[in-house]
Amino acid sequence: DGQNFFDKEHPLSEGITGCNLFSVSVGSGDSATPYTGPAWYLLDLSRVLKPLLWQERVKPAIESTVPRGQNVSSDVFLSDRILFGTRARGNAGFTLWQLGAMAKMPLNSNTLNQVYTAMTQFKTDSGRPMNVRPTMLVVPTALRNDARKLLDREYLECGESNPDYKLLDYLVTPWLD
Repeated sequence: DGQNFFDKEHPLSEGITGCNLFSVSVGSGDSATPYTGPAWYLLDLSRVLKPLLWQERVKPAIESTVPRGQNVSSDVFLSDRILFGTRARGNAGFTLWQLGAMAKMPLNSNTLNQVYTAMTQFKTDSGRPMNVRPTMLVVPTALRNDARKLLDREYLECGESNPDYKLLDYLVTPWLD
């Protein structure tokens, strides 16, 4: 559709667009500013088709720089070192944008459920429900404790049951820092 994977305007059908990029402003009125904290992601990994895919073309294999049929390379002879590397080929890509959502907003029960609910309501171009069910929350290390409090605590601090307990699996990754 020519849009970024996480975008506010994915064309669905004539005059209808979809959104998988959620954001919020902090403050109110003229002093409202866009949220600048870390983003977090919800993904539906329950299907055979995942939101991101990897196609392996050549399996990774360790190779040395020693020419075939020779015992010693010039690096071994001159520098007393053996050079190794990995040879591999592959390609990565995105699939259905409805299977992933990015949230540029604080991570709490309200925002998590807002994005979760929006994802479960995605429909096809013909209006049929897509049956998207988010299963994974992906967060940077700065949101690790927020994710843990949200999804791993059976009871809230006030003693009530946590409605988000074990709702999703979560992945903390430094690649988002």
